[in-house]
Amino acid sequence: MRNVGSKSNKKENKDGYVRTTTEEIYDMFIKTKRSQKLGHVERMQENRTIKKLAWKDPDYKKKRGRPRKRWREAILEDMQEKGITE
Repeated sequence: MRNVGSKSNKKENKDGYVRTTTEEIYDMFIKTKRSQKLGHVERMQENRTIKKLAWKDPDYKKKRGRPRKRWREAILEDMQEKGITE
């Protein structure tokens, strides 16, 4: 039996597969793509612009309201969930 979904939404079909919600699938897909991009950026040479920008703090003042989550913050949050340290 494949257990991909959360325990609260478990609905097993006749083949033994567990149904997952669209939100869970989307979440897994985004986190996977984000970690793949992290590996790609980390393997780049130090002088590449994208590598410099990925970990650089912004030079501009943030707008009013709830601050947007930056790529770096999302990566660090994903690493914490998986128990990976920097």
